[in-house]
Amino acid sequence: MTSLCIALLVLASCAQPSERDRQPVQTDRLEPIGEMGDHHVIYVPAYSHVYTGDHARRFQLATTLSVHNISFRDSVWIDKVRYYDTDGRLVYDFVKEPVPLHPMETYKVQIAESDTTGGSGANFLVEWVGQPGVPVPIAEAVHVGISSTTGLSFVTRGVPLTSFVVPDSFPGTTVRGDMRQNDN
Repeated sequence: MTSLCIALLVLASCAQPSERDRQPVQTDRLEPIGEMGDHHVIYVPAYSHVYTGDHARRFQLATTLSVHNISFRDSVWIDKVRYYDTDGRLVYDFVKEPVPLHPMETYKVQIAESDTTGGSGANFLVEWVGQPGVPVPIAEAVHVGISSTTGLSFVTRGVPLTSFVVPDSFPGTTVRGDMRQNDN
């Protein structure tokens, strides 16, 4: 009898969680934790297209930039997200005012596959603010293109710059298009 009880307990503990147990926890949106502090910049390479063969064919790519706050405790603020073309001209300025990123939250923007304004050497500059000691957010651009039976995808990871190098007077601050968005 004891063996039967132990076997039932073991089986019960291995059972699949109920549908109720799989529901996400609903929490109220909290105000960002902490105050705005140190200002930082992350450079992220991006590509609206790449070439195949001997530059014989241009392969169009959609790009999704994601900025992940990897802190479990502290919020950071996304101050600016700017997209520059191959020639260094500002194409899009995505942030109108600072966007709080709560712990483990992600900010993202998308560049459509049909949008070729960036070129094969485009890039993002992500300006963010956080308290001293807050982990640097991870900024990545995912590039995806599909043509007929061929698919191409790759990721570029951002590199934190050592000092604030992108003042508002940075060359190329004339915005070509207004693509401000935040899908949060």
